[in-house]
Amino acid sequence: MVDEMCMVMYGGWVCGSERKWEFVVDKKRMARMVSVDEAISIKDLERRVLREFRVSDLEYGVAFSYC
Repeated sequence: MVDEMCMVMYGGWVCGSERKWEFVVDKKRMARMVSVDEAISIKDLERRVLREFRVSDLEYGVAFSYC
């Protein structure tokens, strides 16, 4: 099985003044690449993301959204 790379971005969804949702990237943490494969579980992906951004799961939760 070959690992693929997935770009993950650190930030949050904000509803702007025009009532449009926009994803705002955290300027300090920005984005990282994490390895994924077909057999990866969501929990394992969460762990990889937390490790890559060097944050604790006790301090931060992981929420995934994609487009």
